[in-house]
Amino acid sequence: MLALFVSLGSSNDAWAQAGVSSSFLDVRATTTTATATTTYYGTDSEDPASGNPAFDPTSTNPPTGATRNLGLFDLATGELRITSATLNVFTIGSSNNAVSGKLFYRAYLNGTASLPAYTVVDLANISRAGNSSFRTTSFSTAPTTTGGNILTGLLSGGTYQLEVYFRADGTGNSFPLINQNAQSTTPGPFRAEFSVVPPAVTPANALTVWNGSVSTDWTNPANWSNGVPNQLADALIPFERNESTGANQIPRFPALNDITERYAVRNLTVDAVSFTNRGLIRVTNGVLRIYGDLLNGANGILATADAIPTQGGTTFQSATISFEGGDQTFDQGRFANVNIAGTGIKSLTGLLELPGGTIRFLPTNPADGVLLRTTKFVNGQRDQPVVSTLGQEVVDLGELGRISAVVGEKETNTSFILGLTKASNIPQMGVPQSFGNIGLIVTTGNDGAGRFAITRSIGPFFVGRGSSAASQSVKRSYGVSVGNPNIDINATISFAYNDSDQNTGGMSINELNGNSEPELEIFRTTDSGASFTNLGGTANVASNTVTTAGVRSINTITLASRLNPLPVSLISFAALRSGNNVNLTWATATEVNNRDFAIQISEDGKTFRTLGIVVSKAQDGSTTVRQEYRFTDSETGKKALRYYRLLQTDRDGKQSYSSIQVVNFNVKSDQAGLSAYPNPFDAELKLNLQVKTAGDTRIVLLDTNGRVVSQQLITLPIGISTFPLNGIESLKSGLYFVQATMADGTQVTTRVVKK
Repeated sequence: MLALFVSLGSSNDAWAQAGVSSSFLDVRATTTTATATTTYYGTDSEDPASGNPAFDPTSTNPPTGATRNLGLFDLATGELRITSATLNVFTIGSSNNAVSGKLFYRAYLNGTASLPAYTVVDLANISRAGNSSFRTTSFSTAPTTTGGNILTGLLSGGTYQLEVYFRADGTGNSFPLINQNAQSTTPGPFRAEFSVVPPAVTPANALTVWNGSVSTDWTNPANWSNGVPNQLADALIPFERNESTGANQIPRFPALNDITERYAVRNLTVDAVSFTNRGLIRVTNGVLRIYGDLLNGANGILATADAIPTQGGTTFQSATISFEGGDQTFDQGRFANVNIAGTGIKSLTGLLELPGGTIRFLPTNPADGVLLRTTKFVNGQRDQPVVSTLGQEVVDLGELGRISAVVGEKETNTSFILGLTKASNIPQMGVPQSFGNIGLIVTTGNDGAGRFAITRSIGPFFVGRGSSAASQSVKRSYGVSVGNPNIDINATISFAYNDSDQNTGGMSINELNGNSEPELEIFRTTDSGASFTNLGGTANVASNTVTTAGVRSINTITLASRLNPLPVSLISFAALRSGNNVNLTWATATEVNNRDFAIQISEDGKTFRTLGIVVSKAQDGSTTVRQEYRFTDSETGKKALRYYRLLQTDRDGKQSYSSIQVVNFNVKSDQAGLSAYPNPFDAELKLNLQVKTAGDTRIVLLDTNGRVVSQQLITLPIGISTFPLNGIESLKSGLYFVQATMADGTQVTTRVVKK
């Protein structure tokens, strides 16, 4: 046991009406090496001749010295406790009286950007001596009642600061009294250091950083700052070179090459400045299990196939990235294999490529399912092109990638890719081509069309138009482009669909979208949904397919039944932040029997509530003239991400949803700053900017050489505004800087990465 007796300072000014005579701490410590009792003196109230060392030897009296280190601790066995504390105060005169005393302490890892709050301990035991002319008051705690183990809750090895100070409150102008290290060159709390041994396994909820100091072995604790990660802990793989010096900061990167090892992590960040300066993880013959989110900077995870010689020849065992948690988000990847496992929704915010591997769906409970979702094109009707890869949030199977066709791994009514999936191939005449098992089988009757590039969309749906009965399509379509579009392919096509309104991860998809299965037929559009051609087809309810023959060209196809018309043709919907408010705007091209729009909000993207109702501007709810609408969300207490959608209801009760718009409130209105999202970005980048003086703000986009790429002038009100950054359509991939100069001359900058 290490007992620290600390007299931490005084305020014995002869002219003071109140001051601190002395203060003391008893600290019990159990280190990794010894149990000992040591007495420490404070900074200016104990006699250095006593030979006792100082708790905080940074003052000029006693002499300056190195920061005190209280010892080396093991988080599993160590203890560091403040067991008692005393604060002695003097007052002069009847108008000055010490009423209460408190101890403040906190511990934090060196380099912590956001320091924790102090733990406050009331010194409830009070004793007084003297009279109104001169009185002493002692505030203290009983032994063992001051606080718990300071090591509890610490999450990593390294060097920590322990800070303490006292405060006395009372009546008179001298209060409050703060007892701290006033003799230090940087006055502040009394400080001492202590060290924690890095654990072999990263503690739950902690972060560990790869350093590669020993080898490429992921499972060696010496290669990590805070132990080997696991499914309850986060990991960071830094980029290779120091940008300022050019020197390598990481000598080697992890290699996952043992199929028998369990490589696991919760949230994983592979940091990158550029494609040539990035963190790397080489996965050749193993499974990397991820239970949280993945930020794969510059595609730093290299997950390739590995040829393994065996007695019977060569067996190819491929690298697999397996998402096994609940709801997860990942930005991009080029992987041999991907497992979509666990529960909930796996949200893809960038491009996922599988040039020769397999996507397997392995839900914890097949009945509940698990989704892989691209964040573009979720539920809701759009009458602009449904098949679009503008946002690059897409799963690209290429020519050789595939969705597993094995029972227990393949797509089902509860487990599938929601959003965009791409595949391509060159069909052979008379041979069915499944394009990686995406649900479209094409058997061509003629050669010469060349490569077929397919984009499957699940989630959005088309609006049928016509002088008779309009219809809304199912929430699935296939866009097909061919190398030679002038060839009559004379094809038989089989269109597969899901028929269950299953709730997966809190999201109800309802792919049939109100259509009756026996009445489903294939419809083709060549003008982004402005008009359709009925290709007919035979529905097989048992196999969930519709098949038709003699198709000369495919273009974009979907399923519909000519029933259940969608009354509103929504052509735009936007949500932009203005200070603490959000301005929502939308427009319709046509309305049929429309009653109103409900504006709905969600804090998690799954559970929505209604903010307000906007009634149709059209007389009797019907019009062929463009209509524009506005609504302002002025709710207080906004935080993090807010998800907005429109629920349109017609006069006979039928309803439909718009696409979802997201607004970021992670930047608080009382904090100056500039942030951008999504980051990395592709075709669209939004800025959150805090402005303290209303007026014109100049936004400049700079490349890494300081050259101006684009600029815009925008007039902003006081507060936080959200707006798109212009001039990014033709940017090359790489690092850029966004610089904002506000009306009062304040300048802020943030870093963004173009994918």
